Amino acid sequence: MEIIETKEDFKTLVQDIKESTPNYINPLAFGICKVISDKADKQKTLKALYLMANCNENFASAAIFIKSLNKQGVEVDFNESEVVCDINISFLNACVKAFAPYVSEAYGDSHKNIQTIMALYKQIIDTGSLDAKYKITFIFKEESLQSIEATSLKLSCINQDKG
Repeated sequence: MEIIETKEDFKTLVQDIKESTPNYINPLAFGICKVISDKADKQKTLKALYLMANCNENFASAAIFIKSLNKQGVEVDFNESEVVCDINISFLNACVKAFAPYVSEAYGDSHKNIQTIMALYKQIIDTGSLDAKYKITFIFKEESLQSIEATSLKLSCINQDKG
């Protein structure tokens, strides 16, 4: 993804993502979580700790996250009730470029999703890797949840009185 330089360009990008992505819908909830895996089976999630849970809000961030996944060949299926994807440096790099017009405003209570992306990106730049496994989760439908990640996201929304 190219660096977005102005807030107007950002808004145009978000609109383009929504219009050009087949079957695009805004998620009911989404967020980035730190995953605690089973020691014997690293693919099995035991716990998901959300850095920022978005519940019927921050749809521009969701669009950027979906586009960033798409840039690395991950297609988000909007027909599924939930989608869980790994986060890597390519994802973070694409997000940083897209969020560029807002980075200077991302502190305190403003732009929490950007703060999360910047913290993870800085960790990779400073240390060469992330301190744990991170995933992004989207919930698109009110159905029975299948994954630990989606269930934890829903619980985070309920705990914030947003879900």
